[in-house]
Amino acid sequence: MKNCLVISLIFFVKIAFSQVIDNFGDGNFSSSPKWTGSSDDHFLVVNNQLRSNSTTASSNFYSSTENLLANNCVWEFYCNLQFATSGSNYVDVYLTSDKADLQATGINGYFVRIGNTTDEISLYRRSGNTTAKLIDGLDASVSSTSNNRIKIKVSRTADNTFTLERDVTGNGTNLLKEG
Repeated sequence: MKNCLVISLIFFVKIAFSQVIDNFGDGNFSSSPKWTGSSDDHFLVVNNQLRSNSTTASSNFYSSTENLLANNCVWEFYCNLQFATSGSNYVDVYLTSDKADLQATGINGYFVRIGNTTDEISLYRRSGNTTAKLIDGLDASVSSTSNNRIKIKVSRTADNTFTLERDVTGNGTNLLKEG
């Protein structure tokens, strides 16, 4: 999947009572919970992981599932980008959005961008067609051209304070706070 731009996957949402958790152990993304997206053929489940199936470089596609909580919660997800990130090759993982169609214009929400020109992991807020970087991640933290295994954890308190952590070994035991 080299040179593939994937726009937004709303992944695992955890809170004390766990609103949305999907480890794709059922081998699909069509139930428990149901994921919708730009096209079913852009994703498949392999070894209990949601995987991009696109072969088009720098393409835009998404998958999303409903999440009703946005405050006082934690999002955790694992990804393995098997391509070099750049200003045109990166992944946006939406934590919240006011629209299920993540390719729609005028979305309001929050997302983590993995990659970009400085190969970082950062938190953004999107208001309509304007994005603002809230937490600026360490440059060059996404550095492989073929195997970027990353565990990401984002927390949001009841008073709307975000914390972004990442572990570039992918196992989640060495989380480093980005901000």
